[in-house]
Amino acid sequence: MFGKSELVKNVIHKSNMKFEDILNKVKEILRKTYGFNLLIVETAKGRDKNYIVSNALPYVSDPDDDVNNEYPPDANKILLLLILTHTFMMNNSVSEVSLVGFLKKLGIDVEAKHPIFGNVKDYIAKTLVKKHYLNVTGDPITKIQTFSWGPAAETEISMQAILEFVCRVYKNRQPKDWINQFQIASKQNFRNKPEERNFDSLQ
Repeated sequence: MFGKSELVKNVIHKSNMKFEDILNKVKEILRKTYGFNLLIVETAKGRDKNYIVSNALPYVSDPDDDVNNEYPPDANKILLLLILTHTFMMNNSVSEVSLVGFLKKLGIDVEAKHPIFGNVKDYIAKTLVKKHYLNVTGDPITKIQTFSWGPAAETEISMQAILEFVCRVYKNRQPKDWINQFQIASKQNFRNKPEERNFDSLQ
């Protein structure tokens, strides 16, 4: 992750172009040439904007992976899907207690090492939060943590696909049955390009 001040210091003073013009050109080159998205990460009011790069290419499995391995090397995508689904269906704001309880109902104990997903608690804190698939906020008084979708998830993963997944689980339900979630998903589809919202793009 890097900040706007770093870009200005190391790039702008060497160019006659405006910051926004340079940033747009960088976004275009990163995407078309290297297969990366450049994302803005929300920061505290009055502070520099921060930026991260995120994979924009579809996931392709490695044919050299051990075919005899009982679990796929990207099994944690399943865990991410479950976490983002629960968060989204809770109107994109879920307490740590609610998330832990949801996972426990599925036989996933965050306090114990899972045979497939490993250390789930570390995965959430050190991978999903650190890589901005989840945002986390904490109440200074109650110390309760709340999770929501991060900018990487917003850009790479389709809320519409999440909603369709929920419909398959419940059966005989349509995305429009969840009015609030359907509206949010529709807005995301309007904002982002289809290739940026493929769940399989997650590495």
